[in-house]
Amino acid sequence: MSASVANISAPTTLVKGGTIVTASDQFEADILVRGETIAVMGRELEVRTDAVVDAKGCYVFPGAVQTHFSNQDFESAALAALQGGVTTLLDQAPPVDRGGLFGGLRAARERNQGKSAIDYAFHSQVAFFDEGTRAEIRELIEEEGVSSFEVAMNPPWLQALMVETSCWGGIVRIHAESDQASFENRDRAGDVLDLTHAGGHPVCLASVTFENTLNRLREVTLRNQRAWAETRVECLFDDECRSPDDQDALWAGLRQGLVHVVGSGPHDLEVLHSEGVAKGRLSLQKLVEVCATLPARIYGLPGKGSVGIGSDADLVIFDPFAPHEIPAYPGRMFRGRVRSVLVRGMLAFDNGRVFERSQGFGRCLVRAKHLPDKL
Repeated sequence: MSASVANISAPTTLVKGGTIVTASDQFEADILVRGETIAVMGRELEVRTDAVVDAKGCYVFPGAVQTHFSNQDFESAALAALQGGVTTLLDQAPPVDRGGLFGGLRAARERNQGKSAIDYAFHSQVAFFDEGTRAEIRELIEEEGVSSFEVAMNPPWLQALMVETSCWGGIVRIHAESDQASFENRDRAGDVLDLTHAGGHPVCLASVTFENTLNRLREVTLRNQRAWAETRVECLFDDECRSPDDQDALWAGLRQGLVHVVGSGPHDLEVLHSEGVAKGRLSLQKLVEVCATLPARIYGLPGKGSVGIGSDADLVIFDPFAPHEIPAYPGRMFRGRVRSVLVRGMLAFDNGRVFERSQGFGRCLVRAKHLPDKL
């Protein structure tokens, strides 16, 4: 069967009457999904389809990308993420008994196979670096589609790791903060940023949550250094997590483009809408940018993070006015909730119901290289 015939016979879904929000625009349009991708976008489409999803009065977002996950119960985590509008989850692949990076990746793939309702990929966690590690990095990037390598703090072999990953199109994701608010965080982040700037290596600072770390990031923009930064959503509004001054600095960092990704939990989209958009701290476009578009670009996820013809039909139908309680924050009411989620064209979640067909539908993704010039 030819590719064109196969495409024509693929299942079709019409997402009708919604307001599409991208990282740069907002407009009313219907979306025709054919198979796993978006085929047509336009006003008041009149077409016969296998299914219709009513999006009237709702926003239509690209599916969010959750960039941090450490719970070993992957199946439950993927289901929770789906209900929060996440359609791609980045898990960790830690080394197993010094079995190297490949051993960790194999174990992670076997652990998650057939369990996910959403698409997923892996950060390769690096616990040591030797000549074997050096050889594995190239193979993981070139042959396995794993292009991000995660470390804690700044180990003595960090420079060697950065040289090797950037040489082959990878990126290092590093946790450069401690849990204490002090200038130690600024110094740690500064050391990492200086090291990457000297070698011209890409880097992503994970879990940036303190004002002094943000100030260091602000300084390096003066030398035109591109360093990516992620934060945790709870640190934007929870006084038990971070001080009001830190929270204000993080909101400003998001608006100014110093913080690029919010992807630490399954309900970040809903929380960020309620605490950010609904309270005038953030635009809808910035919400989409930090929850979907930029994480997809930074971590090499083609087809993800955008709503456009040819993109994966990962779509979130979002009711901006519905009150919503999130289990992680008991007793607190949020404004706006995820009504429906399509994962590669399949309606997987709708009005509180997870469809049985979504179980195991998630695909382990082969990621593209990190290409800073394309961002």
